[in-house]
Amino acid sequence: MLILRIRQAETALADGRLDEACDLARDEDLRSHRRGQDLLGRLVKALIERGRGHLDAGRIQPAFADAQKAYRLGGGLPEVAALQAAVAEVLSQRQQAEQQRADAAGQARRHLQDGQLSMAEGMLTGIEGYGQQGHMVLREAAARRAGAEPAIQRAAEALEQRDWDVAIRCLTEARRLHASNPRLPDLAGRITRGVLDEVRASLDVGRVDRAEILLDRVGPLAGRTVDVEEAVRIIGQCRLAADRIARGRPHEAEQALRQLAGLLPGAGWIGAAIEQARAAAEAVGQLRTGPLGLIMPLEPAPLAAPSAPSAHPTAPQTAPFGERPRPVRWDERAEAPTERIDIGGLGGQAAGVAGVGQAGQVGGAGEVSGQPVPERFMLHVDGVGSYLVVRGPKVTIGAAGASGSPDVPLLAESGLGEVTIERADEDYFLKAARPVIVDDRPVTEKLLADGDRIALSTRCRVRFGVPNAASTSAVLQLSGTRLPKTDARRVILMDREVVIGPGAAAHIRADQMGEPVVLYVRDGWLCCRASRMVMAGEQALAGGQGLPLDTSVRVGAVSMVVTAAQG
Repeated sequence: MLILRIRQAETALADGRLDEACDLARDEDLRSHRRGQDLLGRLVKALIERGRGHLDAGRIQPAFADAQKAYRLGGGLPEVAALQAAVAEVLSQRQQAEQQRADAAGQARRHLQDGQLSMAEGMLTGIEGYGQQGHMVLREAAARRAGAEPAIQRAAEALEQRDWDVAIRCLTEARRLHASNPRLPDLAGRITRGVLDEVRASLDVGRVDRAEILLDRVGPLAGRTVDVEEAVRIIGQCRLAADRIARGRPHEAEQALRQLAGLLPGAGWIGAAIEQARAAAEAVGQLRTGPLGLIMPLEPAPLAAPSAPSAHPTAPQTAPFGERPRPVRWDERAEAPTERIDIGGLGGQAAGVAGVGQAGQVGGAGEVSGQPVPERFMLHVDGVGSYLVVRGPKVTIGAAGASGSPDVPLLAESGLGEVTIERADEDYFLKAARPVIVDDRPVTEKLLADGDRIALSTRCRVRFGVPNAASTSAVLQLSGTRLPKTDARRVILMDREVVIGPGAAAHIRADQMGEPVVLYVRDGWLCCRASRMVMAGEQALAGGQGLPLDTSVRVGAVSMVVTAAQG
């Protein structure tokens, strides 16, 4: 039988059927026979020759297979080792080239998301065979460039018609698609100047409400220019006068109106308001010196302070006729409750702090009941997406319906292994009962770094990121899976705060916003720090007042809803 196999292998070798010859020559008995040894030598030589041919033609996998077969038959011969080294070198070069293409495509994608289309395309220039990701980036760049032009045209037409809502919306969309378009700066400046002229005209005729709405909408577009700051100051002064009237202090309202008259010399309504405030102050003075003054307090009672936290929020109240809730504006920092949160370039003392406050309520008049924020909640940001926010330092990730009830349940196969991500100081550690793949390496424990790719199964993958170097909150991006009962594919591991705003440094990226908004938890209540007015439904939120659950909350150009997480 041995001689028969040798003859069959020799015939296959002579006919060029090397793979068949290898199968016939695998038995150890061949090595003990002189004729078999000769056969093995010739077969190894033929495999090396064929492997080099594959390698020269760029067929790496067949060359690798021939090198492996030659090694199994001939051992560590110099010729076999040389072929293996040549194959390894080509594989290494290909992997480096593939990594270079992937890095270029990733950087191009980031430039694309920032609206820098030319930079995104430039990243792929000179990269040979940039692959499917590169092609997708180029196609999307072309689509964004094509989509930006109609948006710019609509913005220009709306500018001519003084339709500021359409102009701002279209220009914001054009910026999102193609931020580096050379037509945008001039168009943005013209729209901003037109809106600010409209704001001034509205203030002159006494339409402070309309001026405030226009300024709030143009803010993200205009930025913090001198003209914008002046308009903010004027509206803040109007708010201050209205607040003093609401508090029953007409003499202070008169002082605020006199200061306002210097800022708005063309507003005729201010003079009449000053006279009315003076008359009211005199009337109040006369009342205080009359019989009722004997039983009146020396000063008007201040607005009621928030009560202690309650598990049973009070019922909503009705605002007196004509009374408007008082929002905290940028220029009232000296009086507004403040909260200091430093997020790199986002920190500092900022007004406009609102949250699920000490009374668990929103607004001073027409209040909206709030609730303590749960450890797990959903954050739905219009035009951006939905996020599961988990507050604890230790988070488990596993299949939905698993017996352990993971904090982050995933719609995946039942055999999905459960992993734990734990925050310690500023670091995150991954632990798993059985090995999972992190950046193509099997591990059971690992110190996670920004950008780590975690493969929980062949399809279920998680990308770990810490977008803001000044914040220890992290973001998990899901692929091949999602959270149950929602289309959310992103999870925030919340430490001190969650940043919503433009640019890659935000945990929730919302490029339509001009300035970031910071969410944080204080005394069990969810709070919001923003430099703009915070609205819950139709009610403005003052400092220390609340973000209720299941209610639309708007800050500038972005609205969001906080709901309890299911499951």
